[in-house]
Amino acid sequence: MAVFYPFVYRFFRPLNGYPLVYVFPNQVTIVIVVDQTLHAKAAEIARKQDQFSNIVLRIGTFHMICVALAILGKRFGDSRLKDIFIESQIVAEGSISGVIDGKHYNRGLRAHKYLYEAMMRLG
Repeated sequence: MAVFYPFVYRFFRPLNGYPLVYVFPNQVTIVIVVDQTLHAKAAEIARKQDQFSNIVLRIGTFHMICVALAILGKRFGDSRLKDIFIESQIVAEGSISGVIDGKHYNRGLRAHKYLYEAMMRLG
């Protein structure tokens, strides 16, 4: 992780002062979308340095969805969600922990779509 700090700092330096997105007439803000690992280090640097106050960091859509899947898995993990996915043969028993933790994107998205469809048909 120590490798990221100088890299991110060098990444920010040229962006500082260049207007890319105008939020208010006299305020210039730069929006940067990065992945989850880089976001953690970049946010740490941006909080410590006042010179990067015009930079807004966002996590990418892919990682936002992975976090949302992990939240759903954690929230409904105790409600036998694993058993539902395994017994309905949506997810194999060996990969269920990755689906619940939000690590397997395609499998997790497919499983949650099937679960949503089943719940809508029941309701």
